[in-house]
Amino acid sequence: MEWFVDEIRGYRLDKQGLENEVLARKNVLIEAYYVANEIEGEVNVKIKRLGKPREAYIDAQILSNSILIRLVRTLKENYYESIREILYLGEIEVPGKVVYSHEHSRVSGKARVEWFTNVIKKLGVSEEEIELYSKGVRNNVERIVKAKEHAKEINGEVSIIIEGESEEVFETSIMRMVGILATPLGNLFIYFAEEHISNGYILHYFYKMGRIIACGIT
Repeated sequence: MEWFVDEIRGYRLDKQGLENEVLARKNVLIEAYYVANEIEGEVNVKIKRLGKPREAYIDAQILSNSILIRLVRTLKENYYESIREILYLGEIEVPGKVVYSHEHSRVSGKARVEWFTNVIKKLGVSEEEIELYSKGVRNNVERIVKAKEHAKEINGEVSIIIEGESEEVFETSIMRMVGILATPLGNLFIYFAEEHISNGYILHYFYKMGRIIACGIT
């Protein structure tokens, strides 16, 4: 495991102990890595819960080219939204990237979104944006179905980005994205997320905009 930080005892963590716990889950993380490649998305698997006063945990963020180990602190959370502070601790070695020749975006299907009007109003989402995001859901049904299946199999959260943009503001990188989240319990949500990246820390704002309550490939 390659470490990004020199010392983690200030976070009440021990490098050797944490590395042992990560490596003990390596088979699951590698399986999740292949899932991320297959659906061209992201998988998050919790490694260790750190408890209170603020709920915190160690997780693995699995992308199509890396497995990153993170310290995550929950600053606010309810059913519709959450705010988390994220610090990247290190990375573990992964196999080579898996290449798939098919185009997910060309597969259409049936998907119905039940929008959360309170969140839509809070975020100021327009009718045009709702239609754009609904089209993104319809055009990615195959990936969404696979994400739902794999989330249950590996007991982790699987997400797919359908819209995204980034900008630089006063030496802070801001990333905004709309995506689909599949949970281990079989739930599917469409969400909006915004990340503020500065000095190695990420402040992650997450909002569930609606629930996908019907999904199937045609």
